Amino acid sequence: METTHTNFESRLKIFFSVDVVGSTAFKNKENDSQVQPWLQFYKDFYNEFEILFVRNIEQEYERVGEEFDCQKILPNFWKSLGDELVFEATLNHHAQASILVVAFKNALEIFNNNNGVRSFGLSVKGTSWCAGFPVMNAELRHKKDYDFIGPSIDTGFRLTKFATETKFVISIELALILTAKVKNYLEFFYEGKHILKGVLKDRPYPIIAINIKSPNLDETEKDITPVVTRENLDKFLSKFFRDNKIPKPFIKGDNDFGIAPSWYEEKRQNLIKQSEEPGSSGLNLIPSPEIPE
Repeated sequence: METTHTNFESRLKIFFSVDVVGSTAFKNKENDSQVQPWLQFYKDFYNEFEILFVRNIEQEYERVGEEFDCQKILPNFWKSLGDELVFEATLNHHAQASILVVAFKNALEIFNNNNGVRSFGLSVKGTSWCAGFPVMNAELRHKKDYDFIGPSIDTGFRLTKFATETKFVISIELALILTAKVKNYLEFFYEGKHILKGVLKDRPYPIIAINIKSPNLDETEKDITPVVTRENLDKFLSKFFRDNKIPKPFIKGDNDFGIAPSWYEEKRQNLIKQSEEPGSSGLNLIPSPEIPE
């Protein structure tokens, strides 16, 4: 059966990556009394983190759901990559991004404060990003499996290397949504610009992080890492998007992020026509997220 791409509806997805910190040293630690002493931890991690994430989403909807008046969505487990779990969800309202991000942050903090996790000398770190479909990224299906590919997906995974136990890293698109329209108690840090191989034609990319409370946090380090106000971060990001000709995130039907780039619909229709041509694979691999000249 061939791989197909059949969903041409406009949608913005949000992705969450949670990764184990200190796993290599832990798995190589000698233990004469046990075979694979690390196995139980990974069973718990694989089973319990998703439950914890969903539970915190439910709690966050109870706390602020009526204020935002948006549909409740829950993440889907996408895949595991060794010590890393990745989840995804489709946004239909910008406030859903805030609810899921706050819930994910809380899940990271609770998991890291678990005495069992700490006794192993381990912790987890998180990264989140957005990806628009179908013009700039593609969803592929093969039998019962599915995958997401495209520049936004590549960017998200490149950002994971900047995450730490105390810094939950987010993409600039997600940061723009969180700072521009949604009021929440998140604390943002600006970590400077770094080159992400293949992203923005190798121009430096802003690293934005959300503060994560951790039992291993060095308070003196936090004191010299100033929190960025959401107003200043929003101004900085808006200018960065304009200067680098990056399309802002688009959520179909959203009152605040519902305007697509002027070229968007033409490209989407071209993808549909392309997929209907005899022998076409239906792929829509766009090499750059920048607005065409």
